[in-house]
Amino acid sequence: RVRGDIQREAGPALVSAMRGLVYDSLRTVDGLIVTDEKRIQDLVAAAAAADTVDARATPDLNSVVVEFVIDLHAQLLPALLNHDRPVPLDPLLRWIPTTDYTGIVIYAADPLPVHGTDRVARVQPALFPGIYYLDETGDGISRLMEVDHVSAEYIAQWGPVLYSSDVAGAEFNERAGARPLRIVAYRAFGRYSTDVVISNGDALQILASENNRTLIAEGRVVLVLDPGVLD
Repeated sequence: RVRGDIQREAGPALVSAMRGLVYDSLRTVDGLIVTDEKRIQDLVAAAAAADTVDARATPDLNSVVVEFVIDLHAQLLPALLNHDRPVPLDPLLRWIPTTDYTGIVIYAADPLPVHGTDRVARVQPALFPGIYYLDETGDGISRLMEVDHVSAEYIAQWGPVLYSSDVAGAEFNERAGARPLRIVAYRAFGRYSTDVVISNGDALQILASENNRTLIAEGRVVLVLDPGVLD
């Protein structure tokens, strides 16, 4: 009976723990689900699939400490999505010299100006970060990638991006491949400084190739951040 009670409480407990996570540049998970009862129910149902790895009584026998393990990508993130198929990126209507890459690596470890503000900040991780690019004047920005551009299948497999401070590890190599497009971020963006802004020229390298646009849809993007924000 106790184990059954523990499993029934797993979903609500894990959802409560997730509420403070940053969903995107403007919202936390709590801000996303607070008025959406169906999404709350979907998330609770997904969280209820968590595996109990340890359950033990406290020394005073007044309560139980339970440890759960859940796959964030495969089990929880799909419950936060609004799409099954990715929104395709529009191809360029003019020719731009480029090449086909195996992944996209964006270096954003240093403090960056936050677009539209006087602040300087380090880029922070989020469940669904965005990528923007400067227009040709260097003043405005346009959207390159947000969650709806990434396939739900790949989000469940490994998330929309890989966050890393290790540019030589196995995860980095798997995601970026042997010939990635390497980009240095110009700015951060958003209330929580989770999005990156890249140059117009770098964005055109992606948009000019069907192969490179597919890298976005398959989540073959690595954001290299300061290790201090990934702890």
